[in-house]
Amino acid sequence: MASEYTGPVGFYAADVEHCREAAERLGIMSIPTLVLLRDGEQVEMHVGGMGASELVEWLKEKTGD
Repeated sequence: MASEYTGPVGFYAADVEHCREAAERLGIMSIPTLVLLRDGEQVEMHVGGMGASELVEWLKEKTGD
């Protein structure tokens, strides 16, 4: 997805088994979970999977892109 989406978003993946402190800080309780951060602050969260087109629409809606 990161190579296909050209909006103002960086994509990062974290294994919650190895990054437990970050998962707890962000309130991640199940996977998959998408967290949208702006200037290091959480602004949106989506729990559960979604298709690529749904993800693009979600990102556009949340980023104003």
